[in-house]
Amino acid sequence: MTQEKQRGSISTIPNDFRQNGLWATKLAFYMLWVEYLALSPSYELARQYRAGKLSTEDKGILPEDFDQVLATYDDFGDVQRQTFLPWWRERGMSLCGFKGQKPKVTRFAGFKHILNRGPDPFPNLHKYIDENWINEGGQTTILVAIPIGLPKARITSQIGAILDKYPKPVKKIKAQKSKYSLAGKRQNKDMLFRYMKVLRMRAAYPNEVLWRVGVRSGVSDTYSPVLDYKAKTVPKQDTYYRMMLTILTSRAFQRGTLIAENAARGIFPSYAPCSHAVETDLRALHKRDGSRQLWLKQQPVVQKRTK
Repeated sequence: MTQEKQRGSISTIPNDFRQNGLWATKLAFYMLWVEYLALSPSYELARQYRAGKLSTEDKGILPEDFDQVLATYDDFGDVQRQTFLPWWRERGMSLCGFKGQKPKVTRFAGFKHILNRGPDPFPNLHKYIDENWINEGGQTTILVAIPIGLPKARITSQIGAILDKYPKPVKKIKAQKSKYSLAGKRQNKDMLFRYMKVLRMRAAYPNEVLWRVGVRSGVSDTYSPVLDYKAKTVPKQDTYYRMMLTILTSRAFQRGTLIAENAARGIFPSYAPCSHAVETDLRALHKRDGSRQLWLKQQPVVQKRTK
């Protein structure tokens, strides 16, 4: 038996990436999706609603697109008392995994050194196209002949030169559609962590000026280390740093709240305007998040069997 830790880095096994005809990548982003759902006020309303505990006051603030939030909740479930890997194995893979096989390099024929005419590769080629290529999503693929006696460095160099002739848009894996997939072409994990930390820190210190929240949360590698959030008085020469941190913290907080609300509607990661977003109650968020973090710390380390 070996220990599999849930917090910090994600410790996984092969089945977490490929299972029952599904495959997935970027598990860290799906973990962040779950974390943002736990911070979303809309998602919390859905949790209370499904549990039959929605107060009369909360019923009055249900968003107009609450049906969409409920649909997301019914798929993702209650994440307040859930660790990521068990959730991923029970629900996440079926929701976010791509159908078919994960694309990979495949050998479909080989030719031995002979002087006469070699074997016919076309039966194997047709089999590859009908099976592997289709199962992998019909990816844009090239066939190359590799004399295996060449040095690996030369083979790599020559294949690289061939690939360089293709434009970037062509050289992308076209994932077969899953029910929930990551939004946008680029996802920045560090920024998502940073926005989430600002959101939590703002909830923990709702009465503190933004620049101090920015120092506490480390929102800026440039400006956060310069100031002391405990300082009762701040030198006049630090006015510029306070101003910049105020701007950066405000922007990070707004983006964090929008990411959480879009996540509750099945869109992640995105800080695009969300017209029906529910306003964040900072004290309620801090209480809810504090309870969840305490629960997570009390959970035993997950065990996995290794052969």
